[in-house]
This record gives sequence, C-alpha cells and structure tokens, in this order.
Amino acid sequence: MPYHARTPHPATARLLRTVGFLGRNLRVAEGLSQRELERLSGVDQTTISRFERGLAPGLRLERVATIMAVLGVDHLRSTTGTHDHR
Repeated sequence: MPYHARTPHPATARLLRTVGFLGRNLRVAEGLSQRELERLSGVDQTTISRFERGLAPGLRLERVATIMAVLGVDHLRSTTGTHDHR
C-alpha cells in the first residue's frame, strides 16, 4: 500500500509551521547545521528538515521535545495570558 501524507487541519498546519520556524530560528541562532542537530538530538536530519518546514504532522511529541531541548527550550509559556501551566 503506497504512503499518503496526512493533511492536517488548517489551524494545525499553521501551528506546525510556526513551531518548525521557531525550531529553525533557534538552530540557526545556535550556529548549528541540521546535521549537527541530528548528531546532538539523535533525530534524523531529514526529519529535522521536515519539522522545520512544518511538514511532519506525524512527528512524535517526544522527538519535537528532544529537538527543542537540545536547542535550549526548557518550557513553553502561553502567549494569550489566560493559561500558564508551570
């Protein structure tokens, strides 16, 4: 059976792109290539590339957390100000 990429809900797709863009900006700010991030995180470079472009809707949260932790993210804060789960 051929592989067919899932098409996420439009709001989900926007959030995937936003998180991926954040990851890319953090990686670049750290002076890391995708290959270097692969070595540090254990997440394959092609997966990192898809994540940064918002094209990995099936990427496990654990892998996203690993990438972000390597890039120095240790917590997330709500930008709406209505929910702050610490």
